[in-house]
Amino acid sequence: MTHAEIRAAIIENGWQGLPPGEIAAALNAPQTVLVERMIGVGTVLDALGPANGAALLDQVKAVAETDAVVRYGWMLLESASLDVGLDSTRTMLDALLPVEATTVLKGLAERTVTANVTHQQVIDATEGM
Repeated sequence: MTHAEIRAAIIENGWQGLPPGEIAAALNAPQTVLVERMIGVGTVLDALGPANGAALLDQVKAVAETDAVVRYGWMLLESASLDVGLDSTRTMLDALLPVEATTVLKGLAERTVTANVTHQQVIDATEGM
């Protein structure tokens, strides 16, 4: 994080009176972020297992024959271009798939990150505040 980002977080969260170590700990709390993650048929088979993946793919393919939204999602899946990091894709997965499959597939685009801010960086960022 830059000093400006640290200062903004301190002000936004009302942390002005906290010691630098506590601020750094709060800034370093693990957060789950979404990343771009293109998946295809092979990814589904790998992530869910061959039997469960194939069964799910058969169900989605059947729905794709009558539902335009699913059909275009299926086309993206077949070309390994379905981004499970997009909110629209994640919403569609929630609506169409069993929760167990949705959790696994959406998890492919989730990463846990921390800011790695030190107490010294907080001290430096807050000089003059």
